[in-house]
Parts: sequence; C-alpha cells; structure tokens
Amino acid sequence: LFLQVNNGGSYTNALSINNDTKATFASNVTTGGSILVNNLGSDKKIAFRRTGGNNFSIEHDASSLYFYNESTSTSCLRIANNSNATFGGTIDSGSITSTGVITTSTTFKSLNGSMLFFVPNVGEAMSIESNTGNVLINHTAGVSETKLYVEGSAMPETGDAASVEDMLTLYRYGSASVW
Repeated sequence: LFLQVNNGGSYTNALSINNDTKATFASNVTTGGSILVNNLGSDKKIAFRRTGGNNFSIEHDASSLYFYNESTSTSCLRIANNSNATFGGTIDSGSITSTGVITTSTTFKSLNGSMLFFVPNVGEAMSIESNTGNVLINHTAGVSETKLYVEGSAMPETGDAASVEDMLTLYRYGSASVW
C-alpha cells in the first residue's frame, strides 16, 4: 500500500505499508501528541541507524529502559524501574552534584589539579594536592585554623639500610614540622 503526494507534477511515495504491516515514511514524522510503543515480544523498541556510525536502540525489558549500542553489544545507559541509573562508560562532565551518598567500587581520580572534598556548612574539608599527594585536612591557604597537614615521601625499598627518610611529617600552620 502506498500513499503518494503530488510533488510538482509527479507523484512521490510519502508512506509505504508492506505485507507484514511495516510502515516506511519518506521524510519526517511530526505528531501533535504522544508516540506510543506497545509491548512487543522483544526488547528493541526504537532503533537508530547512521551510515559510518554505530547502530543504537532504545529498549525496554521487564526491569529497565536502556540505550543499547548494537554495534558493540553494550548497554550505554540503563535506568531501572526503581529509578537507579547505570552508565556503561566514562561520564564526561564539568561537575557532578550528588544529594546522597556516592559509592564507588574502584577509585576516584583527578585529572587536573588537586582533589577536593567538601562538607556542608564547613566548605573544603580535605584536599589531596596534585603532583605531591600531600593531604591537607581543614586547610585554607593563609588561614591559621588548619587542623592537619600531612606530607610524606615514597616508601624506601625493604631492607635498604642506606635509605633512611622521613616517612610522615606533621605540620601546624605557620610553623616548622611538629614531629
């Protein structure tokens, strides 16, 4: 079945419906309301194809809605029925704000500058300085209320009698080392 429109003297297919009831539109589809995707036997609901790029789909199973990279067979983003979200790769962001507890199964990593930790009603509570790894707790540059400044060096080789170094130095703001 074809629905054709007059395109300046010639007819052009605008909609084709084949024997298995699949419809193909020749151009954009615009709706004034919702698009409903009913329960199908498979997960795939909406597919995106791009010449020279990966094929993606938006899918839904009994437990979640997810964005799926069909070319690499990986789930990029999964939103579970309980609203928890799982990302399949790296999250590139300027900053992320959390209103709850952040749990990680691996590591935190700072690519540029010191790693800073903030506490409500306190501000910066701790930092790990870039390039040195020194830990500053409740430290603000130029302010004398620093609670603890920890500086250390790499551990000497085990059994290396010639390598005797300070392993941990504690500072009080504005003074030489305390210990």
